[in-house]
Amino acid sequence: MGFFTWNDAYVLGVRLFDSEHKMLFALADELNEAIARGENARTQRNLMNRFLGALQTHVEHEEALMKHYGFADTEDHALEHRDIVSQVVRMKQKLDAGAIGLPLDSLSPLKSWFDRHIRHYDQTAARHIRQHEMAGLYV
Repeated sequence: MGFFTWNDAYVLGVRLFDSEHKMLFALADELNEAIARGENARTQRNLMNRFLGALQTHVEHEEALMKHYGFADTEDHALEHRDIVSQVVRMKQKLDAGAIGLPLDSLSPLKSWFDRHIRHYDQTAARHIRQHEMAGLYV
């Protein structure tokens, strides 16, 4: 079993969110496994680039849906997103600057962030979106 393991507690009931979250967990786990195996910086950097790209795309999608459905806490949610993206960018910058690899526990804060963010922030946003979809208030 991987370090980043998807389970039903993360299901939000918004298909786009759930599919992108599953992909982010898989990419993060792949990166974590590469770090644990001591893969070289180039491999870690390539995996980090894939993960960061997927994270940035997901954040854009999530924030666009929240705005579309008039979610009141979109700005606070976006601040959370900026925080995690900047953390991942800093890890990537270490690799880009010539680090031989990331320390084994590098992704522990990311795992904790995902767990807290999905279960609280995303759950609240998803509930709002589902309610508006069910009421027929979507385009």
